[in-house]
Amino acid sequence: MLTATLPKVNQRMQQLAMKHLEQSMNDFVKLLEGDFQLTVRTWKVKPTFKKSVKKNNKSIEGKVSTDNDIYRFVSGGTRVRYATMTPDFVAKTRPGNIPSGPGRGGVLYISKQKPRPGIEAREFDKQIKNKRGKEFAKTMLDGINKFIMEVN
Repeated sequence: MLTATLPKVNQRMQQLAMKHLEQSMNDFVKLLEGDFQLTVRTWKVKPTFKKSVKKNNKSIEGKVSTDNDIYRFVSGGTRVRYATMTPDFVAKTRPGNIPSGPGRGGVLYISKQKPRPGIEAREFDKQIKNKRGKEFAKTMLDGINKFIMEVN
């Protein structure tokens, strides 16, 4: 989640500034959604990502999220897994990489009687934040500059 906060200014100026910051945030959230789509580009069943931009009088917040459990397990990791994979299994994702690859194999069987080592967290959200952090500041600064140009 990313947040931008405005200093105190008169109401008309604040609304105008928020208009430009909201547009910048929407543009940036679309960019982030594209990065999240890369993490599942080769998955057969792709999770749905939800973009949201919320604002109030003082701040604006952008977010890309999913409620997909499998995505959460892969991105966040697990302590244990109950799926036994086929001998030729190669994961489609790797820690430290944003895009998914071809992978191979699949689930052989699932049994709570045979717990396996967990899934190593891919931490897609942290990777994307690290990749786009400086760009976020630049995008929001561009919104502020557009506001200043309109005011002048």
